[in-house]
Formats: sequence, structure tokens, C-alpha cells
Amino acid sequence: MIEYVVTSKLSFLSVLVLHGPNLNLLGKREPGIYGSTTLSEINCLLETEGQKLQVEFFNAI
Repeated sequence: MIEYVVTSKLSFLSVLVLHGPNLNLLGKREPGIYGSTTLSEINCLLETEGQKLQVEFFNAI
């Protein structure tokens, strides 16, 4: 009987989120155009999805 052992090194993906200027105004400035979701809420959503996908999440503030 022959047994095969398979080993693999898991590598995790890292994602850097770099925000542009004035995104701190999301949810406050013209919500009819830009929506009511704040930058903080977007960051939370990104981090939650990253955890589900086992992606290391960095936020450049």
C-alpha cells in the first residue's frame, strides 16, 4: 500500500485600501448623489468581507 502525503503552504493575500481625498465626507455631503454610507461603514464592510475571504486587510488612513 502506497500513501501520498500532500503538503501545501497556504499564502494569504494582503490588500491595501488607499482612500482618496474627501472620502471622509461620504454620508454627509450630498447623500442624494453620493449615498448615505459613511467611510467608516465602508471600512467595516471591507474588513468583514476580508475576514470571510481570509484576506489580510490594511487601511491606509
